[in-house]
Amino acid sequence: MKTTPFYRSVCGAILIGVLLAISACTSDRDIYAAAPESVRERIVQADKLIGQQKYLTAFESLGDDDSDYIIAKKIAIVLKYFVASDRHLDFSLKDLEAEEDIEELRLYAEMAPPEEMIGFNPETAVQEYAAVHGMTPVLSAARGLYYYDILFFAPFDWVLSEEAIIQRAHDDLQVAIDADVYNADMLYKYAFLLYANHDFAGAADYFSRSTALDKKRGDAWFNYAFCEMQQAQYDTAIVAARRAVACYKNNPDYRLEAQLIIADAYAALGKYSDAEKQLQKSKRTVTGSYVPPLRLGVLYLHQGNIAKATHEFKTVYDANKENGDMFSTIITQYIQNNQAAAALDFCNDYIASSTDDLNMAMWYFFRAQIEASLGQREAALISVDESERYFLQTDGENTQQFDELREYIKTITAAP
Repeated sequence: MKTTPFYRSVCGAILIGVLLAISACTSDRDIYAAAPESVRERIVQADKLIGQQKYLTAFESLGDDDSDYIIAKKIAIVLKYFVASDRHLDFSLKDLEAEEDIEELRLYAEMAPPEEMIGFNPETAVQEYAAVHGMTPVLSAARGLYYYDILFFAPFDWVLSEEAIIQRAHDDLQVAIDADVYNADMLYKYAFLLYANHDFAGAADYFSRSTALDKKRGDAWFNYAFCEMQQAQYDTAIVAARRAVACYKNNPDYRLEAQLIIADAYAALGKYSDAEKQLQKSKRTVTGSYVPPLRLGVLYLHQGNIAKATHEFKTVYDANKENGDMFSTIITQYIQNNQAAAALDFCNDYIASSTDDLNMAMWYFFRAQIEASLGQREAALISVDESERYFLQTDGENTQQFDELREYIKTITAAP
């Protein structure tokens, strides 16, 4: 399963995939270690088959649901290796050929789901075993991971609401962890659920515990840093984000995300020089990314250095004019940092250097809004007229937006 940084996430939350190591040290735990020897042998045999990509055979080799460990292992197999899923209420597995890829098979299965499923419902398997033998922490762990997976793979109209799924996953994983049945992945996913409930302190703690068991988890380091940022624990966030950077040495997109956390933390600490150095460095991480120079421009605005901010903003806009929202994004940064006059200068510079009708219409439209915010009512009305004139020269027809802006401008009080 892939996860992504909090900025881009599923269910309002989470991070990136597991990538490269920053340390050769890992001390992850085996949740099947306490299984009876005969059960353990079946699990070991299934793992050998999994190593050969014989996922269906591995599942079948486990035999009857006569142990909580066996049920847990079966749930782990269907969640990680399913080819098709019927709302995660039943699954299809396959022994793969050497050239086959499970992700590609899933894409195919989404278009033409196979008719034959294995007839295994994790919820039912857990309930039936628990009805006879009682619920165990191992079953709680397995079912909690099952509910967690539903958040990513099941349809939005599943039999339970998203809130109920999150709660069930949280409760089951908590029972397992409290009973000392857990590994790094479980701690990570439990941390995600705490984050989903806006418990940043709890999430940070469990992301940190996950990294203690598996120091290779860039996603855990990143999310640990992110949660510490939410609590203004900037020094800790810097340390964790640097570990994420090291993990993502071969993935520039994710490495950039972690570098931006470091820059934000330095800026929050008032260490603007360190923040600037980090952003300058991050410019080289992903060639052509507009994010580092845009953030650098914002940093300069925070320091009142308008000239440097404008230089960065012009670099961003000139390289990304095809992005229809970029001009608005930059103007918004000026306004949010109480630099409306600088925003006006930014507009005027482009108006003076272009003859493209559509761009001129856009720039004049923004200029009108900025002038209005400065109380320059007459100038704003003139800019609206110019914006509409250029717009009509592009064969534009709907001029309602200009009339609405004029009406708004007429309501403002002119500056003295």
